[in-house]
Amino acid sequence: MLIVVSPKTYEYLYKLTTVLAQSCISGAVRLTSGSTYGAVEVCLDHEWGSICSDFWDNEDASVVCRQLGYSPYGAIGPSATYYSSHTGSHKIIDINCTGAENHITNCPYNGYSSYPCSLGRDANVYCTVGVSASSCATGNVRLVGGSNVYEGRVEVCVNNAWSTVCTSSGWNRQAANVVCKKVGDNLVNVNYNTVGALGLTQSSGLTLVGYFNCDGDEVDLLGCSPNYYSTYQYCQNRHYYDAAVTCESNCTNGAVRLRGSSDPTIGRVEFCVNGIWGTICSDYWDYEDTSVLCNQLGFSPYGAIPASGSYSSLDLPVSILDLNCTGNESSLWECPYNGTVNFFNCPSNHDAEVICRNIPSQPDPCSTGDVRLVDGPLDSTGRLEVCVNQNWGTVCSRSWSLSDRAVSVPGYFTEYERSHYIYDLNCDGNESSIWNCSYDTLNSNNCNEQQDASVYCQDISTLKADCTDGDVRLVGGSTEYEGRVEVCINKAWGTICKSGWNENDIHVACRQLGHAGLGSSRYSQFEPGIGPIFMVSVRCSGSETNLLDCYYRQPFQYSDCGHSYDAGLSCEASCQNGTVRIVSESDSYFRRYGRVEVCISNEWGTICNDYWNDMAATVVCKMLGYSPYGAKALSNTFTEGYLHMHFTKLNCSGSEESIFNCSYNELSNYYCSRYRDASVICQLNNVQYSNCTTGNIRLTGGSNQFEGRVELCVNGVWGSVCDNSWDSTEASTVCKQLGYEG
Repeated sequence: MLIVVSPKTYEYLYKLTTVLAQSCISGAVRLTSGSTYGAVEVCLDHEWGSICSDFWDNEDASVVCRQLGYSPYGAIGPSATYYSSHTGSHKIIDINCTGAENHITNCPYNGYSSYPCSLGRDANVYCTVGVSASSCATGNVRLVGGSNVYEGRVEVCVNNAWSTVCTSSGWNRQAANVVCKKVGDNLVNVNYNTVGALGLTQSSGLTLVGYFNCDGDEVDLLGCSPNYYSTYQYCQNRHYYDAAVTCESNCTNGAVRLRGSSDPTIGRVEFCVNGIWGTICSDYWDYEDTSVLCNQLGFSPYGAIPASGSYSSLDLPVSILDLNCTGNESSLWECPYNGTVNFFNCPSNHDAEVICRNIPSQPDPCSTGDVRLVDGPLDSTGRLEVCVNQNWGTVCSRSWSLSDRAVSVPGYFTEYERSHYIYDLNCDGNESSIWNCSYDTLNSNNCNEQQDASVYCQDISTLKADCTDGDVRLVGGSTEYEGRVEVCINKAWGTICKSGWNENDIHVACRQLGHAGLGSSRYSQFEPGIGPIFMVSVRCSGSETNLLDCYYRQPFQYSDCGHSYDAGLSCEASCQNGTVRIVSESDSYFRRYGRVEVCISNEWGTICNDYWNDMAATVVCKMLGYSPYGAKALSNTFTEGYLHMHFTKLNCSGSEESIFNCSYNELSNYYCSRYRDASVICQLNNVQYSNCTTGNIRLTGGSNQFEGRVELCVNGVWGSVCDNSWDSTEASTVCKQLGYEG
């Protein structure tokens, strides 16, 4: 039913509904921004208004949360206003609850008219759900889950509830020191991080505080102006942010220790000044300083290496600047140094670190930076050793490249007593000294004692070549497909000794040169080379793309290799697509038998012997100009193992003029081992066709039907049987096949 009202009546009804919507029950409270948090609004005189944040605290927040049905414990009444009320005025000013009241109006307060309070200063609250009271005082701290009372996950008491501490922002050395001082007298922070980083478990409880701004002198963390809004928004239910700390008591002045590594001889140097552990700035940190330190720690003063930057995550104050030891002092405390008044230019990644050595206490007669080759058969060959702080040590062969040395010989001259002094050496080859290359002094790659770097240097007369490591060339041949094989190593051409040189090695070299992956070895047919001999006893599998990827030995390991033994080869030119050939390793009679190879994509390849039969052999023989009769299919006879297999499941009828007219599959659709090559025996064109069946036997030339020369039918041609190993057993079998007694 449609009701029509006048404009005046409509205006009256609109005002009435507006008043009813804004009316409320006096004493009621509500939050504007969320279910458990927001600006607090209170109803007085049936009208909603806000509460001024002056004197607003956690006790007031407890009352509001209790009145709303939430837990009063852990309730936070921040002094800052994060959320604003939507009402037009404050209803309460200067509220002063004890925290035990059930309603906000039971607390003493002033009305708005008695005290001015700007509208932007609305009281906020954060309530908790299902939290029970804890007998702790606000600001108290405890450490949970550590191995002792001085370490653990940090929890702070907020309004009778324990809360974890969020590390998302503001968790630093100053905040950690506030925690340690709160835990006990004379405790200072040793380490701080997240629980995961310190190997502790996460909490499942509240996270109420975080985003601090500590200067280190505060009485407790709540005095560090925590940002409750950011903590609530970004840290709830993200306990991987839980803070953890390790504290310890004051140290003895002059004491030193190493931290950050499981190895007791390596770490960041920490020095005790005024009872507090601190670091040493690595500016001017040198070998003399490390010698004194290592000696003070009970290690050898020789071979000690200064370092920095690896353990900077452990944040401590800088205790010493500009340390300047002579190397003869018994402790760092005796060395001159500056205090930390002007340490503004020494960040934590400049903390001094050291690598000490457990080595004999006698120095070696060498100076830092010296290098030598040791234990090699030649003066130009041996284990590389470097002198550091009056002690010879080795170089780790991990990341050892041609730019770092002349020729790689890792592990040949290993010893087990000297320490590695250089790791991850990275030279570009143009440096005048390895000390000008980038390197690491810490064993970050788990380099073991058997991985000593060695060097094989070449004569000073060796000419520089414009080539790239691993390049191959043929020299002295009459065509581009043959010659003496030379390989480039470290911008010099050198030859290969023929010892062990075989078809797999030749296949890799020919293919690398861009020729067909076939070839033959040829020794002493080309002029001997000059200069270095780089490779001996090369042993390729045939699948490598570069000769340097193959196993090989160094020339100094094989004394019988002079240039008269330089390896040579002849590669094959690209073949014509659609052609076929037969190949055997021996000189076959008129080349009538061998492995069948077909040319596809201008490269020779083989045929899988699955489904290979006399009909397919007939087609191959016809293509090669031999008789189609008597052709015999062979399997596993002339295999090789490195050529690509072009055909499988070849199916010929025998009448085709080319095997490319037969049906077949490519290898991508079928697996066939590379050693299952199809082979064939062809016959000359003067053989006579006979209408016989393959496998039939007959006797010819005898005086009667019971004797004669044995002939076997193969693919329409009668042929004789070789009498090699022929005996009565085979004769008996033939007689039985002919229907006679054996």
